[in-house]
Amino acid sequence: MTSHGSRSPCRAVPHSFRQQIPPTILVRATYGRLAYLMDHFGQAGPTLAFLVLIALATLLEELTFRGLIQERLSWFTHQRIAVVVSSLLMGLAHMTLGEPVAMAGDYVQVSVDSTLYGLIYAKSHSVMVAWIAHMAADYVSIALLLLL
Repeated sequence: MTSHGSRSPCRAVPHSFRQQIPPTILVRATYGRLAYLMDHFGQAGPTLAFLVLIALATLLEELTFRGLIQERLSWFTHQRIAVVVSSLLMGLAHMTLGEPVAMAGDYVQVSVDSTLYGLIYAKSHSVMVAWIAHMAADYVSIALLLLL
């Protein structure tokens, strides 16, 4: 029971995961950092902010889908099943609205990539190694998109 007398929807989740930062604080903090980057790094500021954002996003994804979901599933099932399930969940987390064929293609592509990162994690037992692979793949993908 929470202090308000209602049941907590996150009672099985550790307290640190329940604490949330209001989106307005994140927006203000991001804007402030972007202004700081622009002042100190000039025109490279937004690019640097974008690269840092990718690094943080991929880190959070790997911590969630490898360090939490895949690791916990591997306690109860075979490692291969844990890789597949966490990869399918990561594909679902990346779903966007659009044409069904495009949605299916995106789902398959993200799930296949995630399976690769899951296999890397299964072999190395290191979120850091999977994160570096994921981050490098995202950077290469963006570079290729910019070249097209």
